[in-house]
Amino acid sequence: MWRNFAASVLLLTSLAGCSRKDDFPAWPNFAMTIPADVPELMVVSDKDGNQHQINGREAYTTGYRGGWKRCVRDYEKGLLDLAVEKPEVPLVQEYGIVIRGWESGFLTCWRAIRKARQ
Repeated sequence: MWRNFAASVLLLTSLAGCSRKDDFPAWPNFAMTIPADVPELMVVSDKDGNQHQINGREAYTTGYRGGWKRCVRDYEKGLLDLAVEKPEVPLVQEYGIVIRGWESGFLTCWRAIRKARQ
């Protein structure tokens, strides 16, 4: 049981780091809605085939925040193309639910920046 808990904590902190409010971008204004089909509890398999129960909503949120932060960082470095129809989301190696959140966070941030700059 403790091993599963530790694995979940590592998962949730590995992608975005131990976030503090002061290290989250102030602009654009952060917005997030967790889709209704994201479960509270879910079972995921690691690369060795071991199964772990995690909080799917927290995992999605961690991915979303990480994708949002990456989008802002790319924008600040001049790497975010606002002229394309849809940007290519940077890849991450994580559980599917985290990747889903990452992609959604990155794209939502990209749309917010694009709208603000038009």
